[in-house]
Amino acid sequence: MPLFLQSVSEWQQLSGVLPEATALIGFSQGSVMVLEGCKAQPTLAGRIVAFSGRYASLPEQATTKTTVHLIHGEEDDVYQAELAQQAAARLTSLGGDVTLDIVEGLPHAIDQRSMNLALDHLRYTVPRRYFEEALSGGKPGDDVITFVS
Repeated sequence: MPLFLQSVSEWQQLSGVLPEATALIGFSQGSVMVLEGCKAQPTLAGRIVAFSGRYASLPEQATTKTTVHLIHGEEDDVYQAELAQQAAARLTSLGGDVTLDIVEGLPHAIDQRSMNLALDHLRYTVPRRYFEEALSGGKPGDDVITFVS
């Protein structure tokens, strides 16, 4: 996990992409890595898309700084869909920003339907943190400190 976190951070720095503008996408074990990575470092990414994966252990806390999209096959026999449902329920109960799509008849795979769900989430889902900023009267980026010399 430390090497994964370091790698993401290095790529963010090299590309000039801030963590809140980073989307981490994983399938199966890759989903475990991105989910656990954001659990270990809550500000690692602004969005996660986890295909057919799971948390190694359910989170004890959640943040609205990361929007989590769980996409899971109904017929997945590697990581059962119930694991995604449990993760979504836990994140919701902790006040996290999470969506869950169970794809009918899909085994442990990514198909066009699940890919379309992911792309639609990335394009059209407004992260909860933006609503919270608007309701609080804050402006986007109020919590970002910029140093000018």
